[in-house]
Amino acid sequence: MKIKRILFIGITSVLCVLLAGMVHTEPGQPVDGQPYRSVTASDVVQMMEQQEVYLLDVREAQEAESGMLPNAVNYPLSYFSRQIEQADLPTDAYIVVYCSSGVRSTKAARKLCNMGYQHVFDLGAMPDWPS
Repeated sequence: MKIKRILFIGITSVLCVLLAGMVHTEPGQPVDGQPYRSVTASDVVQMMEQQEVYLLDVREAQEAESGMLPNAVNYPLSYFSRQIEQADLPTDAYIVVYCSSGVRSTKAARKLCNMGYQHVFDLGAMPDWPS
């Protein structure tokens, strides 16, 4: 009886650890096999010095009217998947997404990864952009 209890607890513990690992996805960790990373404004500036970077503002159009980062394009999250397909961006493009709080940019980063994009970066909330 004691052996069955120990065996049951052991198997249950292993299953809990495995299941917890399957559902836990934090920004910067692989999502469906495709990684994306959280970045800062200074990271993005450095990236832009080294290669072409697509800045995507995923706020709604009314929010973006108040101002966007230089060279950013507004792709509201509500139409995001359709607009990305129409944009025909190469899957190896460097793409940085941002919004007003970081929630929508995380969703957009995950969508991009799930669509096969390889270099996806989440800037999160729209930062104070360096001059």
